[in-house]
Amino acid sequence: MESGHGLRIKAGALMSGMTLVILGLVSCKDSQDKSGDQSHPKAVPLADAGHGKPAAPTRHHGHAHAHEHEHGGASLSSLPPRIAELAEKQPAEALDLAKALPAGEREQAIKTLLLALAEERPEFVARELEASTLGRADMAAVGEVLVGYWPDSRKALLWADQTFKGADRGQVIGAALAALVESSPGDALAFVDGMPVGQPREAAFNRMMQAWAGTDLTAAVEYARGVKDPAEAAAAMATVADMWAAKDAAGAAAFLSGTAGEPRYAMLAQLVAANQVRTGDPAAALAWAATVPGPSGLKARESAIAAWSDVNPAAAAAYLDKAGAPALVPLGPKLAGEWSARDPAAAARWVEASQSSAQGAMVAEVMQNWLKASPRDASTWLDSLPEGPARDHGILVLLRREASGDPAGVFPWADALSTPAAREAEMKRLQSLMAADYAPINGKRH
Repeated sequence: MESGHGLRIKAGALMSGMTLVILGLVSCKDSQDKSGDQSHPKAVPLADAGHGKPAAPTRHHGHAHAHEHEHGGASLSSLPPRIAELAEKQPAEALDLAKALPAGEREQAIKTLLLALAEERPEFVARELEASTLGRADMAAVGEVLVGYWPDSRKALLWADQTFKGADRGQVIGAALAALVESSPGDALAFVDGMPVGQPREAAFNRMMQAWAGTDLTAAVEYARGVKDPAEAAAAMATVADMWAAKDAAGAAAFLSGTAGEPRYAMLAQLVAANQVRTGDPAAALAWAATVPGPSGLKARESAIAAWSDVNPAAAAAYLDKAGAPALVPLGPKLAGEWSARDPAAAARWVEASQSSAQGAMVAEVMQNWLKASPRDASTWLDSLPEGPARDHGILVLLRREASGDPAGVFPWADALSTPAAREAEMKRLQSLMAADYAPINGKRH
């Protein structure tokens, strides 16, 4: 029969109505706690569908800086003709005209004009920006572009340091450091080293490291590898991992195979493994990932299986089945989750045939995704599984997702759990939710 909420319930199911890249990052220590080489900065961190309600069970127990930056409307052609005409040779007069525009047009015109002038007249724009009426976000947007065009990167950094003090400070200083690190990495590193701990420093450091990796990958990698604190090293390595994996995948792979697989290298390992899958042999990528020890090795294997799932999930599943428990137990749930996010029915067919000890975790991954797409289809599939621990994993996912909205409707699922302790605990929890639903508020039931 159908409940009032469209929940498919077979006769006898109800009991009188009661019936789920490249990092662990930590904040930097205060500058007075630093030790070792003072020219190195502390590394900081970087980046219900329809288809009805779930059906009830039938069985139960009773470098990108200014030259690459995009700003819509920064072309002079978007300005009023007279302002555009004056901009190149008489920028001050053009700016005065922009400031005289009606309130609804003024701010955008000023921002557009300053952005258009930044490449040829950075110092003029810097002076006028400070005196402008632009809001904080618009000032930061102009400043971020401006410092990339400024011929003297040190002067640009000094201006940014003196001008921006708020939440957008890291955005602009990061752009200035990205320009400076190309010509003087030591000065850029020393500046970041003197910044106080906080979000602006994190943003600035990340922007600088990404730019450095783009212009001198070897130096940026060597710096990241030299950071002593494990958590800080992970943050530094994360900023260069993408560039390293893309530009020197073989070198990165060789380096990882020679490490102890520390967590600091997890992002790099993931990127290298995924790139190997997309550009070569997925099985070979997984074989390489198995040579990386520790946590980074597991992350690499998970990344490889996820990338393979994007291309050919059935082939990835066949590989795991053939490899057996050593591969299936750690990687089966990952594949089930990736596959079911795109094709839950196909993933479910693979999972239900599995004899792995990880089948329960695999069922849970399928249910997490299928319940979002089609609760009815997901619960119908779950109901078809044999009673036991694997099915229980899926039931618990369903209960966690659906109980708060319809505790009475999912009560039969709690009763269908195969483990007495789990069944009793879930039934008590649902009874509490139902009691709360019927508790009087101001003398009325809700």
